[in-house]
Amino acid sequence: MDIRNIDTLLIRNFLICFQVFIAIIASIYYYKYKNSYLKYILYLIWYATLNECFGLLYTKYINQNNSVVFNIYQIIEFSFYLFLYKNVINSTSSKNIIKSFIALYYVSIIVNCFFENFLTNYFSNNFIFGALLIVIAIVIYLIEILNSEKIIYINKSLLFWISVANLIYYVPSIPFNVVTKYYLNSPTIPYIYLISYLLSFIVFIILTAAFIWSNKEQKL
Repeated sequence: MDIRNIDTLLIRNFLICFQVFIAIIASIYYYKYKNSYLKYILYLIWYATLNECFGLLYTKYINQNNSVVFNIYQIIEFSFYLFLYKNVINSTSSKNIIKSFIALYYVSIIVNCFFENFLTNYFSNNFIFGALLIVIAIVIYLIEILNSEKIIYINKSLLFWISVANLIYYVPSIPFNVVTKYYLNSPTIPYIYLISYLLSFIVFIILTAAFIWSNKEQKL
């Protein structure tokens, strides 16, 4: 079977439907995390879902180049996760490291605006850089909880499973974005998109399970 003949639009539509399902699940179990900083993730999940839908409509009815839609989303998503880990980590030195990450990420966006058009070019460089910063922030968070009493109930921690899902998504996304940006003629690109869809599906399953089976009250 030629992988290029796979209907990627059908896969994307399925994943969007799955995102809607996760958003509904996250809303139903909002009471579990409404008193923690994680409460804002509900807004991000709904925003991500609506943004995917809007991106498809934007491409179809406004402009085939929807880079600006996903550039804006990228900034909001990365900002949320960097601020999330800054707030949940206890170590002052680790907090300062992540604060510097936030500043560096915003500086990288400003600098990239001098080389690429924010409205017409997808900021892949910023995605790669931002994803790397989030991965490091997650590792810092995991090291901290593994060396604390929180490890006792780690399997019931919503943030832990969100972190695992993010690692599964962001770690391979870094080389994937490098290849798609700098090696446009690479024969591996169709496979990269297929793997990306598969990883998104796995991440959605983890998130669904995390919202359902995590503790009734999340304490970060």
